[in-house]
Amino acid sequence: MKMLKVSQCKKNFDFKPQNAWPKSLPAFSWGEELVCDFEAPPEKDVVDLKTDEAKLAPIFADIHRNLSLAELARIYKFLHEKDFVYLLEKNSLRYSESLTDLLQKIDLTPPDFQAWTSERKLGPKELFILKAVNSFDDVASLLTSLASQNPTRQFGIKILETGVELFLMGHALSSLLPVESEASEQWCERLEKLRHPIMTLRMAEKQLKLAELPWPKFISAKVVQQQASLVSEIRLQFRNTAELKRNIEALQRVQSVIESGENLS
Repeated sequence: MKMLKVSQCKKNFDFKPQNAWPKSLPAFSWGEELVCDFEAPPEKDVVDLKTDEAKLAPIFADIHRNLSLAELARIYKFLHEKDFVYLLEKNSLRYSESLTDLLQKIDLTPPDFQAWTSERKLGPKELFILKAVNSFDDVASLLTSLASQNPTRQFGIKILETGVELFLMGHALSSLLPVESEASEQWCERLEKLRHPIMTLRMAEKQLKLAELPWPKFISAKVVQQQASLVSEIRLQFRNTAELKRNIEALQRVQSVIESGENLS
């Protein structure tokens, strides 16, 4: 087994991995190409794993496990297609032209946005909207603001999809960025109002009607959007079977009020 120093190695495989390589472990290389620990000091020992029998793809996959989509996007340009197909399979993804197109788009996004997508474990479905962007210079501030706010996965995906859609529809980018002291949930709601003004108005009207109904203390109701439809969502709380019985009876009274003429459609 050949031993090298980091100073003797090239770093053409440096894909800026999300997690730092453990300092307690040696660095590894494929010949003179370092395959991990890219930030190691020049004097650190390196184990060369290249032999006549070994193959790069399995070694790379064993060293770098559970890679995020952003990490795979940064790796894509460094590996031969056959090796990259193997790496995708090891990360439960299937090679396709659509996927590689998306990876090339992700690689063009701001680094802090890529880090956020990795932390939130976003997959191809959640990032598919990026394929519609022609120039990421145009939306860089939107993606950077999203990463800076660090919203939950749910709100982040919605902000990304809605913000990019609105930009592509012709809205000024400045109107899509978060305003001062605007939390992620508020930002998401504002973008939704811009994207679906009629749906937003209908939701507000339906919520007012819902609030007028005689809900008991431990039952709450709100209007939520499910794709292109509005539905009424009821949340029921109880501590024992007696409370459950009273709540069900109360719901039946609410049902009677609705059936007597209140229209929530």
